[in-house]
Amino acid sequence: MRRILASIVFGIISFYPYLAQAQPYPSVPDIRGWTVINISRIELRISDNAVAYIGLEVEYSNPADPREFVRVIRRHIPLIISKQKQSNERLLSEMVVVFYTQKEERDRLKEVSDKSDPILYVQWRTKENPRTGNDMQDGDVRVWFLSSNRGWTFVRNQEVETEFMTENVGNGKPHNVFSGMKYRVGGAYHIIRVDRNDLIKLFRGGK
Repeated sequence: MRRILASIVFGIISFYPYLAQAQPYPSVPDIRGWTVINISRIELRISDNAVAYIGLEVEYSNPADPREFVRVIRRHIPLIISKQKQSNERLLSEMVVVFYTQKEERDRLKEVSDKSDPILYVQWRTKENPRTGNDMQDGDVRVWFLSSNRGWTFVRNQEVETEFMTENVGNGKPHNVFSGMKYRVGGAYHIIRVDRNDLIKLFRGGK
């Protein structure tokens, strides 16, 4: 009898980590119908004439509760925009080229943005500080994070760290340029990176 009880207890203890991992966490915020209060593109300045766009950062407010906010980081296919300088004697043609280039740029950015995917949600609330009258945090900051090594995770009051990544594109010589962003929450991380081959083609004139 004791052996049977011991086996049952051992089985429960052994299975406990899996039960803990299976505990559900809150669903990501449903921000459909929320008000967009700020949009910024996540970009990397590769050179004086080239920028790589790799994602979007969007901040929302809840129209039903103006003190509730969500910030979303979205990634998309990296898009490199390169603009070569023209001489002053070709100013008119340059303006025409720039005009169409800007339109094409807007269209292409919209295309990749429409196909972007969220990797991070940060949700928080504010309240009025009774002493100063300014806004202050109200309760926990909730974070949903899609990591490259763990899938979706959920934490509270944990900092989201960011780190620029670089790539050496020199042909036998050191020439480091920005190539991506690394997001980290605790031990989980997510990397958005420009393809190395695209960077090399850019700096070697498409060769």
